[in-house]
Amino acid sequence: MRYNHPGISYNPSNQNPTSGSYSQTLPSGVTKVYIFSGRTSTADNGTVVASATCTPIAPSVTSLGTSSGPVAGGTSVVITGVSFSSATTVNFGATSATFTINSDTQITATSPAGAAGIVDVTVTNSNGTSTTSSADQFTYTAAAPTISNVTPSTGSTAGGTSVTITGTNFVSGTTVTIGGVSATGVSVTNSTTLTANTPAYASGSLAKDVVVNNGSGSATLSNGFTYTAAAPTVSSINPTSGTTAGGTGFTLTGTGFVPGTTVTIGGVSATSISVTNATTLTGNTPAYASGALAKDVVVNNGTSTATLTNGFTYTASAPTISNITPSTGSTAG
Repeated sequence: MRYNHPGISYNPSNQNPTSGSYSQTLPSGVTKVYIFSGRTSTADNGTVVASATCTPIAPSVTSLGTSSGPVAGGTSVVITGVSFSSATTVNFGATSATFTINSDTQITATSPAGAAGIVDVTVTNSNGTSTTSSADQFTYTAAAPTISNVTPSTGSTAGGTSVTITGTNFVSGTTVTIGGVSATGVSVTNSTTLTANTPAYASGSLAKDVVVNNGSGSATLSNGFTYTAAAPTVSSINPTSGTTAGGTGFTLTGTGFVPGTTVTIGGVSATSISVTNATTLTGNTPAYASGALAKDVVVNNGTSTATLTNGFTYTASAPTISNITPSTGSTAG
């Protein structure tokens, strides 16, 4: 058997099989195979008894020497497969890569920049493009992000403040939390800029850490965003009544409650105020002082005040008598 190849006339080493089957791997570019009989030496062509036309095939990728690399690109990847000699294009996903053909079965390519995730590496020649499979998959990995700035750095406790975060290594799917609560509407503009909307204030300090996570790591800007209290509201107090002696535990509901919020009942400060979250706080009533038993409940969060008119009513305890002076007197009154 002999075959033609550009610039090559090649005789297989087992050129004179006498019986049985015979196989030979053909290099890329072979277009015709000839079968001879009656050969007595490599110099004797004998008689052509058969020939076959070879149909070129599309490349096939069977493995990658390196299956992952950074989104910035630049990873050297050895691609193994077949029919690479006439390769015209190597793609990582939809992006073309620079490459060198080492042999008909090996190419060395440099990964282009890409987005975090998995792409197929394909090789194309004039006969087609390699079929994708798990063997050709390359994973782009993002480096851990950094945060340098949040603008604006303050906003309402109601949430919904649009902020721009600058840093590095932001990729599609990056998440943002402020004070441990997920921001909404996160949109990655590019690798150094993203935008998001702040969540509503929940509880604790008004200054909150801003955390960015890109799937490969996270970055924290300590106290990167500070909530500013909106004017509070008061919708209810429970219970609505208690003893004149004071000390009745109560729960207030409303909005705009922040650390440091104060409560007065009838102008007298309540005690043991504890802000559970932006809509709930607890405390203990002061003792009744004077005047009407129904008292206004006033909340002050440092920005403004809110009043629940006659929100709490003192209930008089049964009276006791300890002494009367003088203890005698005229029948005339």
